[in-house]
Amino acid sequence: TVLAGIAKLRRVLDARIFGQTQLKDALVLGLVSKEHVYVEGPPGAAKTLLAERTAELTQLRPFVYQMHRDTRLHEIVGDAVILRQREADGTEVIRQSTRPGGILSAQIAVLDDISRAPGEALNVLFRILNERRFAQGGDVGSLSLPLISAIATGNPIGADEAPYYGDALDPASLDRFTLQVRSSGL
Repeated sequence: TVLAGIAKLRRVLDARIFGQTQLKDALVLGLVSKEHVYVEGPPGAAKTLLAERTAELTQLRPFVYQMHRDTRLHEIVGDAVILRQREADGTEVIRQSTRPGGILSAQIAVLDDISRAPGEALNVLFRILNERRFAQGGDVGSLSLPLISAIATGNPIGADEAPYYGDALDPASLDRFTLQVRSSGL
């Protein structure tokens, strides 16, 4: 049953990772409620480890990606496909679509260091998280996604924290994550 699976997931997380009770609760709750989770904390707080173990233990189709300042949209959503077609009147039409991959084909996503990604990738990613659809453009329409939950991690930003690379997520971006947890180092 689902409840037995949830209890087993929590037991395995507890056996493999010491502490971080609040974070483990949020990850399990995110899966049960089919909501997204944002985890903020300093390096070494087991954020990524817990997110990846959770994805692994669920046996759902995962997408795990380490964000960086050069992250491009196709690395998140799949390959861009360019089609050239000759029309009856001799003109040529060029169409672009996406061969779904990455988060578009995943049931659970781990988006590590999400605040490091550039705005162009984050804008589309946040729309995907919010709508669980991907607009392919043109006359192709939109693609409904199998995504159940996304777990994003980030480092703290602020004057009272150690200086980590990246920018803080703005409140509108954080709004995509129903569950938000601040973890601390062990």
